[in-house]
Amino acid sequence: MKGKNLKGIATSVQLATGEETDNVETIIALSSAFDEAYSLIKQGNFTTLLDAYRQNCCTFGKDVSVYKWNKHVFDGIVKDMDKRGCLIVEKPCGEAVRLLDEEVFYLN
Repeated sequence: MKGKNLKGIATSVQLATGEETDNVETIIALSSAFDEAYSLIKQGNFTTLLDAYRQNCCTFGKDVSVYKWNKHVFDGIVKDMDKRGCLIVEKPCGEAVRLLDEEVFYLN
């Protein structure tokens, strides 16, 4: 999937929310959120961060294609995330696979 053209699938904060946003304020908010998340990790509270991610994750239940080194490996459904933050994807045969460094693309 290297070099995939984003035209037609890329978006913006304004298009996603329907509201005009100030780019500087958006960058400040993102930076603050990253700083807060990094602080949690440094304090050993990775579980707190994963729980917050789980509550807001829209990937669970999605059909995905899994790639490694730009080669298709398999298709499956995202089922969960382990305690290290790795996605758990179920293959059509029912086998659950923990993804460590693969790329995942939505099928639908």
